[in-house]
Amino acid sequence: MKMKCALHTDELNPLEIAELAFATWQKEGCPQSRLSEHWLMAKARLAAKRRQSELGSVEQPAAAM
Repeated sequence: MKMKCALHTDELNPLEIAELAFATWQKEGCPQSRLSEHWLMAKARLAAKRRQSELGSVEQPAAAM
């Protein structure tokens, strides 16, 4: 059984996805026919941001003592 840390999960936060999708929707003039497209775009952006963040934390050299 795979255990998950309470502070880090593999799943993206649906509220964050919704907020980013909503902001994009507003910037594009509130088009009614692109709701799922905005959701998927927001989800992809947040996933990419998370991957970049995780890679950055792995690649940081240890501080010299």
